Amino acid sequence: MPMETLLMFAREPIPGQVKTRLAARLGAEPAARLYGAFISDLVETMQAGPHRLVLVVTPADAVPRFSAWYGVETWPQADGDLGCRMAAALSQALPGKAVLIGSDLPHMPLSRPRSAFAALDDHDVVLGSTEDGGYDLVGMKAPLDIFSGMRWSHAAVLSDTLARCTPYRTQVLEQTFDVDDFADVRRLTTMPLGRHTRRALDNLA
Repeated sequence: MPMETLLMFAREPIPGQVKTRLAARLGAEPAARLYGAFISDLVETMQAGPHRLVLVVTPADAVPRFSAWYGVETWPQADGDLGCRMAAALSQALPGKAVLIGSDLPHMPLSRPRSAFAALDDHDVVLGSTEDGGYDLVGMKAPLDIFSGMRWSHAAVLSDTLARCTPYRTQVLEQTFDVDDFADVRRLTTMPLGRHTRRALDNLA
């Protein structure tokens, strides 16, 4: 069996520097606490899998803090735009199978990245689609140049990426959502959640 590495991108939850759209509604400190809860629950969920879990974090000087907080392997994110940073992390995790997820997904079940690892048996690329036209997950088993020059943060990121994947066998997982604004937070309140996010939401209420 090739090594399976699950990478999770995260930012240090510093008020005013994370979840700025939520901060406009909730305040900078509550938004940062909520985001920190997302990370904690995702780490607990994803640690239950048979894969190697690696946090890939920014800023770089936060690596020792994340490592101490969560007790898992932690790398700094590379320089450059999102595509450069994702490509660098995926390449560092290979050879084997590498799946990368974001950290705006406290509702993500372990089954989603596990499905991505399984799909890589027969595919070169796996993408997890989201309602906003992007993706919450990307997986590959060899370094592939699919991110160079990409434009990010618009409604056609998934379709633009798929256009770059035409030479490769590509699987798209079922659609989900990531938490960007207050409407997304309200959706979370009706879903099964980990203890950290549930406590943070209760405190907001």
